[in-house]
Amino acid sequence: MKFFKLIKFDLYQGAFKQYGKFIIIFIFLIISCLDFYVQLKAFYVTEYTYGHFLLYIFGGMKEYIPSPSEPFPVPYRWLLWHFLVLYFTLHYMHDDLTGFGQNLIYRCKSRTIWWISKCIWNVIYVSSFYIIGWITVFVFSVFCKAKMSFDITPIPMLLLFGEKQIISEHYNLLFQLTILPLLVSIAVSLIQMTMSLIIKPMLSFVISAVIYISSAYKLVPWLLGNYAMAVRSDSTISNGINSKIGAIFSVLLSLCSIIIGILLFKKYSILNSKEA
Repeated sequence: MKFFKLIKFDLYQGAFKQYGKFIIIFIFLIISCLDFYVQLKAFYVTEYTYGHFLLYIFGGMKEYIPSPSEPFPVPYRWLLWHFLVLYFTLHYMHDDLTGFGQNLIYRCKSRTIWWISKCIWNVIYVSSFYIIGWITVFVFSVFCKAKMSFDITPIPMLLLFGEKQIISEHYNLLFQLTILPLLVSIAVSLIQMTMSLIIKPMLSFVISAVIYISSAYKLVPWLLGNYAMAVRSDSTISNGINSKIGAIFSVLLSLCSIIIGILLFKKYSILNSKEA
């Protein structure tokens, strides 16, 4: 089977036939947007942008500093988004490998091509969730008469994240709210898929989820999830992490996952995959 036909097969079986997952993503986004809009109106905020809605969903939370006077924070919207993306990309590769995918490997006569096709599917599938997210939030913002820009003004930031988060009166988080979270999600999803060649898929999901949970409560450059939080960028806080480094880090981890996956899959026992 030719390479592009294999990719087409993966996209059809692993994405288009699973449209229900896109519906779940859509419902999550609409509920999140409605929640934010209600809060804006409750605090009489009249000027808000498309960027504010994205920030509410993809922004994460400020650095966690334990304090007896403050409740324990949980960035549930941010975590739920990343958990959904991880879970929706969890099973396809393994299920295909234990089913019809075995025949495809024999037909294309290359384990490397089969694996690269799965990686391309993974990247496109994760990207599609984000594209749906951007479009859904954009349409909602239009109906709410929000300003169509990525500019973040102080008032909604004060409402959501606290005064200490602001280092300027006006800034733009286009890259931190769109491209960077996408790159991080792709990297973690590819890591998860590669780990599924060694351990059971659900265990790889748990490990991937721990990456995000650890990132939420520890602001350090080597925890990848920090780069998917716009409010922890060096554009918003003085001790923030560098967004460009985050993008490079994510791309390098993605490439490493693909290469390691190729090496592992060449020695992978397909006959025993059903037992994994």
